[in-house]
Amino acid sequence: PAGEHGLYSNSEGFYEEFFRTPCLLLWPGRVAPRVIEVSCSQLDVAPTILDLLNIQTSNHFEGDSIFLASDPSRVVPLVQPYLNGYLAVVSYPYKYVFHLNDKMEYLFNLAVDPGERSNIVRREENSDVAQRLRTNVNALLWHETILEENRVWPPPGGRQYEEAN
Repeated sequence: PAGEHGLYSNSEGFYEEFFRTPCLLLWPGRVAPRVIEVSCSQLDVAPTILDLLNIQTSNHFEGDSIFLASDPSRVVPLVQPYLNGYLAVVSYPYKYVFHLNDKMEYLFNLAVDPGERSNIVRREENSDVAQRLRTNVNALLWHETILEENRVWPPPGGRQYEEAN
């Protein structure tokens, strides 16, 4: 951030300037120059590499190749893990933010409010879009629980790791 909302540190906020990062991919003769207008995230990096290398394999990646992502309203997670802990999802034109510390919610329509000045969560709190985006943030919290409890991979032979060693 460069002070757009009076903030200069990533640990302080959740606005678009905290998350928007250009991605430049150069591969002469393999990737034609273009601008991709769909929201993407770091979750899309590994699937994009597999796509570029034409590797077809089963995987557990959550993202999509940036070259295959065509739905501008697809849900893209945003995580600001610093002091304030914000979880957000963007499904253009909407952006939903949940503040872990004080449980505050924010909802912005980026098409009409690109500066994120008007929080419309109270007006839209029971709308389908707010409920869908809330569900996606809850999924982020659920994924975090799975990681913290080390439930990503099943124990070998169905036993606990300590017993197997």
